[in-house]
Amino acid sequence: MFPQLQQTITAFDNFIYSYPGIILPIGGFIITIFLIWMIIYMSWFETELLENYIWDFINAWRKTVLPTGKFRKKWERIIKESEVEDEAQWRKALISSDNILDEIIATIGYDGENLDARLLKIQPGNFPYLEDAHKAHQVRVYLEQDLTYRLNRPVFDHVMGIYEKIFQELDIFV
Repeated sequence: MFPQLQQTITAFDNFIYSYPGIILPIGGFIITIFLIWMIIYMSWFETELLENYIWDFINAWRKTVLPTGKFRKKWERIIKESEVEDEAQWRKALISSDNILDEIIATIGYDGENLDARLLKIQPGNFPYLEDAHKAHQVRVYLEQDLTYRLNRPVFDHVMGIYEKIFQELDIFV
């Protein structure tokens, strides 16, 4: 027979029956048992943590491609209509921008009866500028509740800047 092959087989046999050759399979078995135990532990005792990951996964799985052209056209129309110095147009623009945000979040797959409910279901870090989105939405809610509030250009520009920043991060202007 071939001497090199015989030496290789002998070396392999020596390794298998030596101390490391016995330890490696036992170590692999122990690691496997540990990982199975962690899966069982996480599924039974860490249900809240696991639920959050599962819901995030389900939302990501259901996530559809955003119809960016549709949102971009709406946004361009809102910007064009809000260029005038008319407070009523500014109110309408803020409400329309908030409606776009609501539609985007619903399209992504977050459920809820309104934008407030959907925003509360989003985990921090899963949506760009989530805190700013909450603030901009609160401005819209305030504008709808208090019709006597005099909206000025700096406030309007600031809130519209928030919406624009969110929409840019979501790539709806592509």
